[in-house]
Amino acid sequence: MRKMLTALALASAFMIPGPARAHDAYSDAESNPLKIASYPVAAAGFALEWLFTRPIHFLVSQPGLQRVFNYEPSYNAFDTPEPYLGSPSGPRSGVEPGGQLIMPSGPAD
Repeated sequence: MRKMLTALALASAFMIPGPARAHDAYSDAESNPLKIASYPVAAAGFALEWLFTRPIHFLVSQPGLQRVFNYEPSYNAFDTPEPYLGSPSGPRSGVEPGGQLIMPSGPAD
């Protein structure tokens, strides 16, 4: 009997709940089956973008290859990315002689 009470006391000591930690508050919308199914789809899309489309874009947007692939950058009004310049040693250091460097245009005056 003594061993059983000791075992019960030890087991109950380990069952004391700790504080719950989460990155954000849980809502019932998180239990929607479509929301649950969207998690692996979003992860697959993220992986596809970073492993396939971004490397292709990096290749075709190189200043020496832009004419070969008929690449023209498209900018939207909310996002004006910095152009790839090759290396930080100079503004035209990554451009081959005769290559094309496309700089984003500034705001219209």
